[in-house]
Amino acid sequence: MGEQVSVSLENLFQLKVDTEYASDLYAFRLLKESEAVEQTQYANSSSHIFFLKRPGLYRVKAYFKNAEGEVSTLLSKGVRFKGLVQTPMAPDSPRISIVGVSTISAFAKILLEKKWEVGSFVDPTGRLVGETFFGIPVVAREDAESVLVGHENYRTEFKEVIPYDLRVNTDDILWREVNRYSAMQTYEMSQVCVSNGLKEGADYLANSILRRFNTRLPHQASIGKGTTLGVGGMGIAIHPKSKIGTDCLIGQNVTIGIRGGGPAPEIGNNVFIGPGAKCLGGKIGDNAVIGANAVVLKEVPANHVVAGVPARVLHTNTDNHKGYTHKSSRK
Repeated sequence: MGEQVSVSLENLFQLKVDTEYASDLYAFRLLKESEAVEQTQYANSSSHIFFLKRPGLYRVKAYFKNAEGEVSTLLSKGVRFKGLVQTPMAPDSPRISIVGVSTISAFAKILLEKKWEVGSFVDPTGRLVGETFFGIPVVAREDAESVLVGHENYRTEFKEVIPYDLRVNTDDILWREVNRYSAMQTYEMSQVCVSNGLKEGADYLANSILRRFNTRLPHQASIGKGTTLGVGGMGIAIHPKSKIGTDCLIGQNVTIGIRGGGPAPEIGNNVFIGPGAKCLGGKIGDNAVIGANAVVLKEVPANHVVAGVPARVLHTNTDNHKGYTHKSSRK
């Protein structure tokens, strides 16, 4: 009877179980030594693949259920899994020195220090040596243990420099770093740049959002803490003069803009804007819910639910729509 349940290893870690036992429904339980580590639900398939993680001796217990609900079981032979060769951990990030004492090099420091230790700025002119710039010293040459990073224009003077520029989609150290972040994380970094007078960096980050997510998320827009973008922020267009509150949830493919010479968009706190919606006129109050693909052309009072083209009021309170608002859905 045990031979009616066979197990085999494929690609070293994929444990395939097959059975010739005739049944209406099948389920399988994976056993490591004698401990159950995984189990499937009953289905009409007589085979299954388990993906093994830890070395050990594995067996599969098969369950068979007939039309009357009666259950019988069979146990497979054991298969020993040796484990895979794990990818080694990356070494500690190197210490970096950045060439130049400019707003561009300051932006590079703000972006790169998220992952690397930035120890100093290198001043090729020597004029600013001994000063402190963005919290780190300005030196005449890089630390011997540091990796030198600088704008590509420094390559003629520093042959060993790892170059970058401010063109988006250029395979350099800045572009690889910014690709680690979501659209909103990138926007938040652009706000740090704005508050420090680093316009080149803020523009670079806004352009990177457009390139990576097909989303216009300008650093001029005011977006409150806790606001998130659906599906990571795909296909969204936000007017630069927009004011968006805290804890909002903005779905994918949403447009927040103006019509003609209308007022700048203003959206309250804890607002849900469904995928594909167009908010083109009027203030949207706190806790409002905007339905998917709605076209909003006038003011939406607080706690109202609107939908349709053009949007019309469906409810004057959100008691039955708490799951839509970002703040409520996090509880």
